[in-house]
Parts: sequence; C-alpha cells; structure tokens
Amino acid sequence: MKKTDTIAHVKEWLEAQWTFANESPSVIYVAFGTIACLRAEQLIQMADALMPYPTIWSLKATLHKHLPPLFIDDRKHLLLDWAPQRFILSHPATRFFLSHGGWNSLVECMLAGKPVLVWPWFGDQMPNGFRVEKEFGIGKCMQNTDILHHQRILSSDEITSYIKQMFEQEEENIQKAETVQDIFMDAKDNSSQLYFEEINKIIDDQVLARTNKHNNL
Repeated sequence: MKKTDTIAHVKEWLEAQWTFANESPSVIYVAFGTIACLRAEQLIQMADALMPYPTIWSLKATLHKHLPPLFIDDRKHLLLDWAPQRFILSHPATRFFLSHGGWNSLVECMLAGKPVLVWPWFGDQMPNGFRVEKEFGIGKCMQNTDILHHQRILSSDEITSYIKQMFEQEEENIQKAETVQDIFMDAKDNSSQLYFEEINKIIDDQVLARTNKHNNL
C-alpha cells in the first residue's frame, strides 16, 4: 500500500472511531520506533492488554503473525507496518501515545499536545520517560523495562495497570500536555535547531515563569 493510501485509510479509520466515541478521544497509538524488537511473548501480552481499546499499532509486518487472530481481524484495532505518526498524534480521536520514549517521538507528541505513556528500552529513553512523568507531568513512565533488566516480559495485567493510570490522571495529563504544546510551539518558532538540552531549557524556563506568574496572582 502506498503511503498516500495508508494515510487515507488511517484518516477514515480515525474518523470512524471519533464518530463511534461520540466525538471524544478513544484511540491508543502504539509505536516503538524502528530499532526496538519485541519478543513474541511480549507481543501476546501487549495485544491482550490492548484488546479492549481502539488501537493503532505501528508494528513490523513480520511480527503480525505473533498476534492473536481476534486482534488482527477486528475493526477496533488497526495494525500498520508504517504509520503517519504526526497525523495520528494530531487527530482528535487519539487519546494518548504509548511510546519507547525516543526524543523525536516525544517532540511530535508534545507538538500535538497529547499525553504519553513511555515504555523505555535504553539510552536516553529512561531520562526522557522520567521528564515526561516527573517534570512535564504529561504522562507516565513504565518502571524496570530497560536492558539492565534484560527486557523482562511485562504481563498483560501490568500493562493494563499503566493504561488505567493514564485514564485516571487523564484530565491533568491533557491540561499539562496542552500547556507544554503551547510552550513547545513557541520554542520551535524561536529556535533553529531542536536540540534536546536547548529545547528542554526553553521549556523549563517558561514553565517556571508561568508557574511564578500564576503564584503571584
């Protein structure tokens, strides 16, 4: 399928979910970049946890065979070998992003003003997940998932627990995600390069300034 055809198909699918959910966000978007390689056992646990929810999952076609047939042949779940990530994140039907926490993905998520559940694997993904939860307050970071823990298999129950935590703090996550979106757009417009430390400093300074302004009112 051509990329233009995929985008059209995704748009149609998202619009259908938007209508079905009475024009409220309901879709979980799942993507772990191009490097991460999930084991079959983990894919099964993920599919079981995601089964109740409308889901777009960007997953290599060679891995689709490991998923339960009910997940693949279900209008509620859309599997894509390649996904138009920015388009999906910007669509109102998308509820939150389940990501590995790569900086480029988080940038796109923040630009879209969406909450994010980070499932970190290695490198800067762990500190990125920490900032998402503890500093930016736009989501959650799963614990003990990195290569130091030998990429342990997360159970369906554990994944479900994180998803429910995202729902429970959804209002706060959305509010902060939209605030970060505004700040990030300002930073993007006023910076020629989206370097991690530079953008983080701009965000931190502006968040602090807005917090101080609010406290002084």
